[in-house]
Order: sequence, then C-alpha cells, then structure tokens
Amino acid sequence: FESAVLNLDQISSEDVIKAMATCHSLSRIDGEVRGYNLDQKMFNLTGWDLREPALGNDVPFEYIPPRIVTGNLSSSNEVSIALVKMFPFESSLKRMSVVTQMEGRDHFDVFLKGAPELVISLSRKDTVPDDVMEVLEYYSSQGFRVIALAFKHLTNDIAWKEVQKLTRRQSFNSYNSQQKMWNDRRKRFCRNNKSKNGSEL
Repeated sequence: FESAVLNLDQISSEDVIKAMATCHSLSRIDGEVRGYNLDQKMFNLTGWDLREPALGNDVPFEYIPPRIVTGNLSSSNEVSIALVKMFPFESSLKRMSVVTQMEGRDHFDVFLKGAPELVISLSRKDTVPDDVMEVLEYYSSQGFRVIALAFKHLTNDIAWKEVQKLTRRQSFNSYNSQQKMWNDRRKRFCRNNKSKNGSEL
C-alpha cells in the first residue's frame, strides 16, 4: 500500500483516477451531474467533466457512447474516456463495473468498485498486498468507509459491438486490484458488511 493522501495529485496510479472518473452511474439532469452521493463525491474530486452525447454529435470514438468523461492525467493532456457499457451497482453483489475506452486506444478497460472482500476475491492474488486485511481493519477502526477499486484490460481483438454483449461475469475475471481508502465517517465498514443488529449497512 502507498501512504494515505488527501490530494488526488499525490496519487501515483492513473488507473485509480480513471476508476474514480468512470466507475459510477452518474448522469446529467438539468445540466447538473446527479446520482448516488458517494459516486458524486468521488467523481467531483477528480475535477473531470461528464457529458452525454446525442445522436449525430462528433465524438472521438467508433460509435457514440452513452456517456463520455473528460479530464487530465499526469502523463498526458486532456483525454476523453467513453463509458461504453455499465453494470450497475447491486446490493446483493456489493459491486458495480463499467467497460470503457480511452480516446486513441484500440483496447477496452474494465473498472470495478465495491466492497473490499468482494473485490479482493475477484482479483489476481499477485496484485493484492499481503497486508490488505490489516490495513482494512486499521481504517475501519478509525471510522473510515473503505471502498476497493480494480481494473483490467480486455484483449485487443474484442470489438465495440462485442462489448455490448459482455455479461457481468465475463467482464469480471482476474482483475488487478487497487485499494482506495475513502473517508466517510457516517458509515463504518464491517467485515461481514452488516451492522450489529444484522441489517446491511
């Protein structure tokens, strides 16, 4: 694990920034970005913009995606990422994911966000830090809410239309794990994701 940071400029992994900018179900309503509160907080911290192109709009992609996010990465100037397909959050699965394509790239990326134990179980073991459970316990005991992020690159031979046919399960195999500690003192993360009275958090 890297040290905890308060400023996104201190995050060395561009994949973490891309996950925060893309892995959500936000949309524009009356010109404002709206959606789940945690999604909004994470997206707003990136400083990126979200737009929903209409049929006939000029976009830097093979097809017009439902949503495009635009922002800056440390290794490049402003970039656009198409949110090609979304698997929305389901409380029973404790996760959501999106399939994306960055402007100028041939391949697609998948980003996942969810409960740490679930994300860890879907990740390649060699990408998960050995002390992950100790770190989770530490932040949980401090009153932080803990969210895990993961990503994977899809093979270059998959086409845009084939992405539309992907199932949630097909897109999930062997993620690369990235742990993102999220400060939300209103909720506590419990290992079994349940409060003392047994109800889900």
